[in-house]
Amino acid sequence: MLSDNDRFRDFLGLGAWGDYTGEGMVVATAENFELGTGHPLWTYQVFKEFCPNAEVIYLPLSDTYFESNIRAIKERGVSVWFSSKSTQGGVNQGMKEMLDEISDTCTLIVSAGNKGDEEYNRYMEDDRVIGIGMYTLYADGTIWPCYNTAVSDLVDFSFPTYINTPTSTGSAVARYGTSFSGPVAAAVLTRVNQFVKKATGKTLSAKNAYQFFQDYAKDFFDAGFDTHTGWGAPILPDPKVIDIWKYWEASDMDYTDKTLIPKWATDSVALMTDLGIMGGNEKGEFMPTKTVTRSEVAVALTNMYRKLVGKSD
Repeated sequence: MLSDNDRFRDFLGLGAWGDYTGEGMVVATAENFELGTGHPLWTYQVFKEFCPNAEVIYLPLSDTYFESNIRAIKERGVSVWFSSKSTQGGVNQGMKEMLDEISDTCTLIVSAGNKGDEEYNRYMEDDRVIGIGMYTLYADGTIWPCYNTAVSDLVDFSFPTYINTPTSTGSAVARYGTSFSGPVAAAVLTRVNQFVKKATGKTLSAKNAYQFFQDYAKDFFDAGFDTHTGWGAPILPDPKVIDIWKYWEASDMDYTDKTLIPKWATDSVALMTDLGIMGGNEKGEFMPTKTVTRSEVAVALTNMYRKLVGKSD
């Protein structure tokens, strides 16, 4: 039954995240769920069980679509891209260049594979890609790595499997494999990104997404990092206790006069820009040495007020 998924949500700490269920977030999957059948549909359904309000789009994970994928990720604001299909081809030069372009704002999550120590998803060989193993969550709340989860020092974290998805007959089927723990990880990260974006104006970079998961990972196999579970099982804390600024990085500002901004003020200007509180003029200048007018102060304060109370107009 779908209600059995409640225990997974509770274990992952999602009970305190009711304000963050994906509204306004765009996520990409590497499988064409729009066909409405089979593995692509099931992985999409698993994602939706844990992040119901995010928009999901299909982007094939291939350097054949290098330019169109980058354009779609940047134009649509895709913050998480997940792939549940394992590959032995690894990350080629085209994929490396694509990751160069997107990893500041988008995290690629891949399922590690289901063949134990025989084989793993070689996309994990790139440090910017997060590899997801799987664990079983028992009725008593204990967890243990699934026997055939990929064994590799490239597995970063583990998430639950045996997730229930609906069928056309109104019943539910438990889906097993890292194909389904990966979408859970993507859903959890999307909710975190919604929280972070609300506070800072931007989503986590791939590097900071990894750090966030590591900071809140529960060790449940070998002490520290191990080849079955990575750093363990990320469990979300209450959003109120998160030091969000630990995971914020200054944007690469595109003001034409950014070299005039004093070094000590660079992060502050970047933050005000990310939040939409301050910006440049029609020429793309920030004018850091110009005297501020009363009108400009009024605009900045209005933008700050709208940010604080959650209004866009």
